[in-house]
Amino acid sequence: SAGFPHSFSVSSDGLITGIPTNSDAINSPINVMLIAIDTSGHYVINQFILEIENVNDNPTTTIIPNAVGTEGTEFNLEISNSFSDIDIPAGDSLTFTSGDLPDSLIINEHCIITGTPTNDDAINSPIEITVTATDSEGSQITNNFFLTVQNINNAPIAINNGSTVIATEDSDFQLDS
Repeated sequence: SAGFPHSFSVSSDGLITGIPTNSDAINSPINVMLIAIDTSGHYVINQFILEIENVNDNPTTTIIPNAVGTEGTEFNLEISNSFSDIDIPAGDSLTFTSGDLPDSLIINEHCIITGTPTNDDAINSPIEITVTATDSEGSQITNNFFLTVQNINNAPIAINNGSTVIATEDSDFQLDS
């Protein structure tokens, strides 16, 4: 046999068996030539095209390392290399979403999380972020990581700055500054 996938075999009586792989489906159609030779040296050639239909495989993921950002500073984190799909060479694609990003961050179609973390993000830190990869057939996988947002020292704000405060003689006075 020539051009036959390695996942197949041909017995001496001509029975073709095997379990096609994803690689076989990606390389389909495959031109196959079978040559049968008898004991006297006579032979026959059978050529055909073997088409292997691809079935959707689920996306896969690896560990997303925890990340650190700083309040008020642009944050960029590409995590696309933490997701894969064996069917991408066969035309499949992945889209990425996250329902629990803080309002200050977004995730784009290239699986890059960007934005400028806020003081609220630092207060709520570490933030658990779950990212979902969905292939074009609807199969999904999720993965999560923690984002720690480092707080910066914000200048204090004077609440009563420049206003007039009145105290009454012989009365207790209290001012919450």
